[in-house]
Amino acid sequence: MTIVNRLSMLFLIWLGIILAGFSALVFGIEWHYLYRQADAQSISAFHALVAAIEVHPTDVEWEPNERKIVLGQGSGFDQVRWSVHDNLGELVDYSDNLLIKDSWNTGAPWSVGVQIIRAGNFIPEIVVTNKLTTFPNLHQEMSLEIEGRPTFTRKPFYLSPSFTLSVAVSHQPIISSLWLTARVLLAAGIGVWIIGALFARLICKQALIPVTIMSASGKSLGSDPSARLSVPKTGDELEGLGHTFNDLLARLQTAFDRQSR
Repeated sequence: MTIVNRLSMLFLIWLGIILAGFSALVFGIEWHYLYRQADAQSISAFHALVAAIEVHPTDVEWEPNERKIVLGQGSGFDQVRWSVHDNLGELVDYSDNLLIKDSWNTGAPWSVGVQIIRAGNFIPEIVVTNKLTTFPNLHQEMSLEIEGRPTFTRKPFYLSPSFTLSVAVSHQPIISSLWLTARVLLAAGIGVWIIGALFARLICKQALIPVTIMSASGKSLGSDPSARLSVPKTGDELEGLGHTFNDLLARLQTAFDRQSR
């Protein structure tokens, strides 16, 4: 194997390692960011629901007509789903997009959180945080029984010793973004590696021109003891090696001349 081929292969191996490491780093950063965003979306939804509840010393009050909740009105996967139950587990209120079945069944997991706010306490009690579930189990996780209850109507006023708040966030946008990022990184990495493979041999060959010159000069020395290597002025170790070799040839010629006398 020639030096050019050896250097080209080494360059491509390290280029592949660097590209793989860079892609993994970018993917990991985006993964962390997207899941942090999903957590922030869930926390923001809980804050909005808690803010809509009026806490009294002996009970908590829910007035959907007075404090309208705008969360969950869209059917997109980026919209949260939420529900409110009283202390007996009866459904009090829910987001409109819970009834849109086509916006649920994606195969992607959902992250469900549950909090309870009790009378006399403005700070909700965290029951469940980021529990992963799938579409078939989602209604059960959120304690929903909307199907089969088409006559459910929102009452303008609710009082209860406590309310249970449930919020679900879809991971579909996260998965879609990560798949897109993975494809882009893979395509970009392969493209850069192919370009590197096309130019690696040319670049290495260009960098090794001084070595090629010295090699050709060495082959042409012949049997003339006064001949010397042609040393390119590269200003590096290669030039020093060439001069050292020529000095060695000079000492050998001197020793040979002495013996000839």
